[in-house]
Formats: sequence, C-alpha cells, structure tokens
Amino acid sequence: MRTRKVTCSTDHCDPATKPGTSSECGLWSTGTWSECNVTCGPGHEVRTATCTFESKPAEDEICPPPTPNTSRECIRSNKCQWKLGPWSKCSKNCGNGVRIRQVVCEGEKCSEDSKPNAFENCNHEPCPLWVTGEWGECSSTCGGGVRERSVRCLDWDYKLVSELKCLNLVKPNASEACAEWDCGEINSIDDSFAYRWNVGTWSNVSKYSPYRSS
Repeated sequence: MRTRKVTCSTDHCDPATKPGTSSECGLWSTGTWSECNVTCGPGHEVRTATCTFESKPAEDEICPPPTPNTSRECIRSNKCQWKLGPWSKCSKNCGNGVRIRQVVCEGEKCSEDSKPNAFENCNHEPCPLWVTGEWGECSSTCGGGVRERSVRCLDWDYKLVSELKCLNLVKPNASEACAEWDCGEINSIDDSFAYRWNVGTWSNVSKYSPYRSS
C-alpha cells in the first residue's frame, strides 16, 4: 500500500472528485540470471527487473524499494584449471638430469600462482664409474705373457651394478702384455758368468796392520 496527501487549494473543491489518498503498490518482476560472461575466473551475470501493476509494466516509482539487483559477480572454476601432460624421459640416467611436461590452461585465464611446474630434476645419484684393481703377476717370465686386473662398474655407494650403466665411459683394459723379451737371450748366457763373483784388486796395506814387521 502507498499513500499520498491530497489538499484543496481553495475551500470550494468537490469532495466527489477528490483523488484517492492510497493505492496498491506495484510488484517487481525479475528475470532469470544469465550465464557468467566468462568461462574461467571472475566475471558477472545479469537479469532484468521490471515494475508491474496489475500484471502490466508500470513506472518504477510505484514499486517498493529497494530495486532488485540486476547484476552480480560470478566465478567460473569448473573450466578454469591447469591441464598437465605426462613427464618426459629424464635427460640423464644419473648425475642430475631434467624432465619436462606440458602445462596448459583449460579456460581463458588461469592463476599463475597455482601453475604447476613444467620441469623438475631427476636421477640425482652420481653416475657409476669403472674401478680397477691391482695388476696380477705376468703369466710368463719371458717370451710374452699376459697380466690381468679386475675392472668393475660400481655405483656411488661402491656397489656392483650392470656394466650397461658405465657404457658412456671408456672401459679400462682388463689385461695387457708383459715379459715380451726373448727367452733365448737369457738361456744363452752362461750360468757361471751370470752368477759369478766379481773380484777386485787388493788395496795397499794399512800402516796399522798388526802383521807389519818391526
């Protein structure tokens, strides 16, 4: 209900023609909210608000305040997310490699603060190395022999691993030639000459010798 004051400007107004001092109010008719104007992130949606009286459009003044909101904020998050691809193979088998993946925004605007990493370190352990042992004895004393040593692929904790993990390194020789001189050169030397005593000449007699004559 709305009311108004009605007065006569003179004392001769006809009461029968006096305008009414009260009337029914109009009603606000609102439409449905539209879809959010963005597919990702914050936006807004709208609707209509019409004043009606007796089911007909009327002036807004006959409808009670406040006027219904015709716009409001909205957030679309169901289509606003980061899509992650699979990780690639690590760039190294050991010794700190890197792997990458694709990170794509599904929507119009994704938050950079929540963006997942597109790369990360992998295979942090130091690479295995070839480790050699001491050379063994030669298989022959002359005429050409062979001596050997152990060559193993060990990881950073000195544990034996597959040689496939050391293929990127040059493998040290596990054997080598030794005693390559001719055996005949030694056999032709007379044993008595080879092992005889070499005797030098006598020195002068010492003046303090106990066998010196007086």
